[in-house]
Amino acid sequence: MKRTLASIVCLLLCVGAFSSCGLIVINYPPAGEDTETATETEAASESAEPSPKRVKRDTSSRAKEYLATIGEEHWDGAVIKIASTYPALSDAEDAPQIISYAVEERNRLVGEKLGVVITTEAADEGTLFDKLSASVKSGMYYSNLIMLPQDSVMSFATAGLLFNLRSLPDFDLDEPYFNASSVEAASAGYECYAVAGEMTLEPYDLYGMFFASDRLAELGRSSPYELVSEGKWTLDAYFTLCADAGEFAPIVTGKGGDEAADAFLISSGGALMTSGVRKYPTVALYANTVDASIERLTRIFGASGALCREKGGVSAFTEKGLFMADRLSAMYTLSTADVRWGVLPMPKADEAQESYITPASGDSLMVAVPAGLYADVQSAKVLRALAAASADRVPYAFVENAQYSLLQNNESALMLDVILKNVRYDFAYTVGATYPNAASATYYAVRNAVFDGESASAAVAYYAPICEGELAAAFRMD
Repeated sequence: MKRTLASIVCLLLCVGAFSSCGLIVINYPPAGEDTETATETEAASESAEPSPKRVKRDTSSRAKEYLATIGEEHWDGAVIKIASTYPALSDAEDAPQIISYAVEERNRLVGEKLGVVITTEAADEGTLFDKLSASVKSGMYYSNLIMLPQDSVMSFATAGLLFNLRSLPDFDLDEPYFNASSVEAASAGYECYAVAGEMTLEPYDLYGMFFASDRLAELGRSSPYELVSEGKWTLDAYFTLCADAGEFAPIVTGKGGDEAADAFLISSGGALMTSGVRKYPTVALYANTVDASIERLTRIFGASGALCREKGGVSAFTEKGLFMADRLSAMYTLSTADVRWGVLPMPKADEAQESYITPASGDSLMVAVPAGLYADVQSAKVLRALAAASADRVPYAFVENAQYSLLQNNESALMLDVILKNVRYDFAYTVGATYPNAASATYYAVRNAVFDGESASAAVAYYAPICEGELAAAFRMD
């Protein structure tokens, strides 16, 4: 589904996306309508709709600033290969045109800066694992970089397939073009196995809140867009908008299902597990405080009329839902739905919380350096340059793509900007698939308590010591 838009985003829209004018119309005229008629339709819609004009931004200044800090090289056209489970972020030919433009420009700038040619290979996780295993055993080159889901990082690392980024020469993980929380989420003791700069930011794997605008209006509730812009989109604001929902379902969970509970927990300032340089991974849910968080989460998902788990999904939302907590990929399906909808960031705990936090799912991509002969200064500098040159440029291409082909209004496009400003990774997702006790002490404890009525504090009290003991033994600091 991620690549189906390539056939529907036309060159005209690509040019419009990067021009100086702000386009207002989201639903374009059908194929065959001439340009003059299309322009008249756009003008009429602009005058009729209260949607604010989309402000065009310079989406390359930050990338140019970061890239300027990286010294030039002359590697005489050396081939740099990226193997990725989602090639749209690395290969300009495998993405909708708006995204392709950003990826191609990013690759061009890095190629000129370092004197390299960037090539890519698409591979699923199993193929990546097998090829890297063969490469490490034989000592033969496979690729300079790999992009893989967060929840696969630790299985690759424990198999000896990833290089410790802290050992790379001329490589500073504190650079602003690396996501700081992703560094923590892939760090254990003295080792860090992956990062997630904006070169890996695939927004459709991130969580957001969808709402049915006409149904809220029918209930006499104001649009929540203004709450977001004023910093007042909080859990209490959400509860207020959902109060006395009548025939409507106050909350629906989408295909992410029980993960929605994690998304609310993290968006309101919580964490599942923490780590970092010279630290052991530690469960961030504590038995003496977790019950208060569970109480609020249970109020969300246990509300009368809520449609969660097997009762949820996009179809349930379109039929009767007010809000839906789901990954942003739900926009693909909702773009063809009859119901009018919008998208919001996940709510904050309260107005005092500084920013809206977007939880990164276990499927969110990270980038790593394969273990082997080629984990050297070249791979380090290429990774730095690609991350630097992706800043703003690549994620905003996704926003533009969604605006022109998926969204119903410009307010939602502005909300996507907010969603992408503070993406939070968590070590629990990085390690949970490899160490089941870590999952049991973190996100399973939350989900089982919210949806099954189990005791989260008891689960944490039991599993946390076991989990932390296992991780301390696996990631030694001596």
